Amino acid sequence: DEEKEFVITINNDYMSLGSSFSDLVANYDAKKKLIQENSPLEEIKKSELIEERIISKMLVTSRSMISNSLKLSDFVKDELRESQELSRNLILIVSIILATILIFTSIFAAKRISDPIVKLTRSIEEITKGKLDIQLEGSNIFEIQKIAEEKKLLLIEDAAESLGASISGK
Repeated sequence: DEEKEFVITINNDYMSLGSSFSDLVANYDAKKKLIQENSPLEEIKKSELIEERIISKMLVTSRSMISNSLKLSDFVKDELRESQELSRNLILIVSIILATILIFTSIFAAKRISDPIVKLTRSIEEITKGKLDIQLEGSNIFEIQKIAEEKKLLLIEDAAESLGASISGK
């Protein structure tokens, strides 16, 4: 994994910086002691040279950390963009599926509601043409009254039939 390599390298650089900082502090203390003891200028200059090398090493390490951190950041940004795109596509797919289900459910419900009314309307039209032996099945009196009012028809209910009476098995 490239991502893990960046993290390991950044961690190693961080540890190296900590070690270099400890070396820098130790060198500073040693240089301070040399100055206090009035040591020869050559020894103090050696200490300053060591200090410069440590600082140079720290600068190189910190630049490496920054570079690797930026690369890791770019890598994470790319992964985040891919995740956002995948999420957007999933939301779109789920929305399309839900819209399709909603449309088919609406069509089914509308058909289920309208079919009995269409049958009832056709039966009433047959009755208005004079065919009086039409059986109005599956409708309650409210629906029939509503259609009769719209068609301006006189509605007469057969009370015996509505109570379940029959004559000669009919």
